[in-house]
Amino acid sequence: MGVKFLGVDGGGSSLRALVIDEHGHHLRYVEGGPANVLVVGAEAARRSWGDLGVADDRYAAVVAGLAGADRPWVQQFWQTLLGPLSPLVSIRGDYEIAWASLTEGRAGCLAIFGTGSVFYGEHHKRRVRLGGYGWKVGDVGSGIRLGTAAIRAALANLEGYGPETVLTHSVRDWAQCDTASGLLDAIYRPERNWREVSELAASVFLAAQQGDGAAQAIMAKERDEILTCLTHCVAKLDLSMDAPVGLTGGLASLWYPWLQDVWHATTGRTLSLSRRAPVEGAALLAREAWSQKGRDKNG
Repeated sequence: MGVKFLGVDGGGSSLRALVIDEHGHHLRYVEGGPANVLVVGAEAARRSWGDLGVADDRYAAVVAGLAGADRPWVQQFWQTLLGPLSPLVSIRGDYEIAWASLTEGRAGCLAIFGTGSVFYGEHHKRRVRLGGYGWKVGDVGSGIRLGTAAIRAALANLEGYGPETVLTHSVRDWAQCDTASGLLDAIYRPERNWREVSELAASVFLAAQQGDGAAQAIMAKERDEILTCLTHCVAKLDLSMDAPVGLTGGLASLWYPWLQDVWHATTGRTLSLSRRAPVEGAALLAREAWSQKGRDKNG
């Protein structure tokens, strides 16, 4: 069948694999179960990998973008699984393959917005990463940060010192309570998974769009911090004006209308939405690694 490349994208909810040829044509795509070993454990991640059914083949190069890949033992776990598939195997952060899905591995910068957030870019050998601090801190523009801000606004309203806001109704419905004390009890229950607060993020976007003052104040604060982070990344990478700067992740399409005009007005640059899945970025990075090896070999 010729030269084949494997891209892998693994996180807490699913594991995806894409096989492409040297022209970038998709040959096979499969999905499996959760693969974040920091969350589901090594055995569950190993089962998810085995269920994909891609380990029986061999590839010119493999790139895997995986949650937790910055940790040495996570790197070693996946290197052991993927090493037999190719002489060229690279384990990278999930944010790196998302970046490659926008840039095809060339210079550029990407902001990823979901439950958390991270900003990442590359230019030649320069790399910049901001955020990705996790749920205990809360990342700028993330679902957790927006949801937490919504709860603060609701508490202020319920206790009488904050303005009326439709966020109070959203928070009440989410927590299944009517009072400030009831809300506090709900969020501090031992079984509460604080990541669930990101479920309130869409309510903040909707309320702001409808003119709610408290929601608009939240959005304005987060927007300013996002723009600061993007500006910092672009400056540190010394990106040319035509280098792509974009957004991806579950909240990217909601953030885009709040950011694109201000970003263009202040920088003169275009802001885009990444249209490729991160697993395609992984496959493209695998192809590039193979091509680079050939270039190095030929001088």
